[in-house]
Amino acid sequence: MKRDGFTLLELVLVVALLGILSVTAFIYFMDYRRSYLEVAGQKARADIEYARSLAMTQKGTTFGVIFEKSTNRYIVYEGDPSHPIKDPMTRREKIVSLSDYPGVYVYSSGYKVEFNQYGAPTVGGGGTVVLKRGDEERRITVLPYTGKVVLEYWPRPGGCGCRL
Repeated sequence: MKRDGFTLLELVLVVALLGILSVTAFIYFMDYRRSYLEVAGQKARADIEYARSLAMTQKGTTFGVIFEKSTNRYIVYEGDPSHPIKDPMTRREKIVSLSDYPGVYVYSSGYKVEFNQYGAPTVGGGGTVVLKRGDEERRITVLPYTGKVVLEYWPRPGGCGCRL
């Protein structure tokens, strides 16, 4: 005698498989949303390093970056903030709106750093700018004297001091 339909075992396996796939997709989606802060932090760090490298290669000209809390953006500039540099990829002014990264904003107010021909910070003398998204933040620190740019995670995962 032939019966059409599914056995209880087949139904349980299908429901279990769908549950596992749903949980996996949910976890992946949540990690994706958290990555906005990571991408914004890495981009800001790279742009600060770019300004530093321009200052070292184009002798006699200072380059810098200013973070504006009120407009939630930063500007990479030559000489002063009213002269943004051109982005080498897009040929547009290097004014980066953090509104392009949902939920990410400049937490520090008015951080500005400029670099001399040796790559050392002159204006700002080093310091830290903080980008936030919810209760997470990325701290981008420019070390005095050397101009090295460090990206830190806060709160520190597992209690460690994670620097990149």
